[in-house]
Amino acid sequence: MYVDESGTHGMTNIDLAFPVLTICGAIFNADGHAAVALALQRFKHDVLKRPSACIHSADIRRWKKDYTQFRDPSIREAALAEISRIIDLCSVTVISVTIRKDRLSEGYLYPTPPYDLAVSYLLERFYHFLVNQKVFESSENGSRVCSAKGSIVFESRGRREDREISNVCKVKLETGFAFATSEQMCKIMTQAPRFTSKNPPSAGLEIADLIAYPIARHVIDPDRPNPAFEVVRPKLYAPNGPSSIAQYSLKIFPIK
Repeated sequence: MYVDESGTHGMTNIDLAFPVLTICGAIFNADGHAAVALALQRFKHDVLKRPSACIHSADIRRWKKDYTQFRDPSIREAALAEISRIIDLCSVTVISVTIRKDRLSEGYLYPTPPYDLAVSYLLERFYHFLVNQKVFESSENGSRVCSAKGSIVFESRGRREDREISNVCKVKLETGFAFATSEQMCKIMTQAPRFTSKNPPSAGLEIADLIAYPIARHVIDPDRPNPAFEVVRPKLYAPNGPSSIAQYSLKIFPIK
């Protein structure tokens, strides 16, 4: 699972036009990640004409850095259509957690930092996803069906911030949560979280980055037209059908 975010982490001077922190987990198997990495490289080479470009949602929206050519509407529309096609075709499952910082500050005198809170919720949902993915495991004693195993890659935000998130993950894995013990979690999430930058680009992080902003916008204003979110919607983890999306892949805290 590759994790990226949309929004800021701080609880001071909350932007009421964008009062959220959304973290998004893009879950791939090895083949799915290789395929989307190839698709993104072709997009950079054939459409952007910049093979070394990094896919970054904020730069795309603001027509900055590798995306100044997006000032031309025809180029922009064609490129965005291709990005949507790549996401539509890629084999990814999406889990997200959005912290409503405005509600958090109103309801809690000393709230848990938004990013820490979001990561805890994300870990729980990633565990649930892995438990429900059954795979065949072969050994000397034959084959058996077991749960999938997974690891997490975060975008690096700095040495101190990465250490804080590592500690959040460590505590969660050591203590477990309501429906899984520490032992159960560690059997499935077998590696410590890894941190990497987008330079050189990581396809998994680039997809997580592209997906996070439309989800954040949907949470802020679910009635506003949001074509990018409609591309993402079929990828949302829904183990019990569409009615389970709010619980497992569009977690919002606090609700009210």
